[in-house]
Amino acid sequence: MILAHRNADVQALNAFARAKLIETGALASSGRVVSGMRQDKEVSLELAPNDRLLFLRNNSALNVKNGELATVVSVKGDTVTVRRDADKSALTFSTDDYKDFDYGYAATVHKTQGVTLDRAFVYAGGAGWNRHLAYVALTRHRDSVSVYASKQDYADISDLKTAFGRDEFRDNVLDFPLSYAEQRGFDPDSLIGRFIDRVAGVKDSVKNAWLFVANYEAYLLNKAQKVRDLTREDRELAKRTASYIDQVRALNQNRAALFKELGKSVYGDVLWSN
Repeated sequence: MILAHRNADVQALNAFARAKLIETGALASSGRVVSGMRQDKEVSLELAPNDRLLFLRNNSALNVKNGELATVVSVKGDTVTVRRDADKSALTFSTDDYKDFDYGYAATVHKTQGVTLDRAFVYAGGAGWNRHLAYVALTRHRDSVSVYASKQDYADISDLKTAFGRDEFRDNVLDFPLSYAEQRGFDPDSLIGRFIDRVAGVKDSVKNAWLFVANYEAYLLNKAQKVRDLTREDRELAKRTASYIDQVRALNQNRAALFKELGKSVYGDVLWSN
């Protein structure tokens, strides 16, 4: 299976892999068109025997798990029969009842957390790779793993190693939604340009306040384990910590507005309001 960081890469790799299988005769050139899902939107998928599927949502009635892989056995009308990778058992379902699946030749690293593959092929394209993503991507295999990267993204192997070793701090106010937007196929640089004047300075303020709170909370907890009664100095530190917590809470009140602004930038006012 091919692992990538961005949804746009996953879609391209799925299409490329399927085209190659058709070219070699491993997959029929025509199949049955059924309804599937892609990035929370219903799409039309052409399925044929031996196609690979990735399930995207848990379903207790079908005993299907999010991230599970299967191979298509047959497609008759809207009824699809697959063979699960996990236990090789057969599963038959109607796309009228369950359509939360997509092609399973490639998937995002995030989607494959907890999945074990015989062989993994990692495409290290695009920005945003870090130690966590690399660890997940490079530990999905039983037998072998291969990494592919472009010189358009990395000058040399040392540059790739630096990206894979990056340890990033995410404050969950701006960094996480922008990374999420990138995974969903949007350009974060363009998004930043749309509202950079509004959020300038807020990110650093939140991060600094949060780091102060986290550090002093750890300090006070450690002190509490050793000393039952807080000294005057400890009480003063507790007051300062409480004050910073209040500041963080006040800053967090802006998070909804920031998310709303981001949502409007990505989806537009009408779609976001719905």
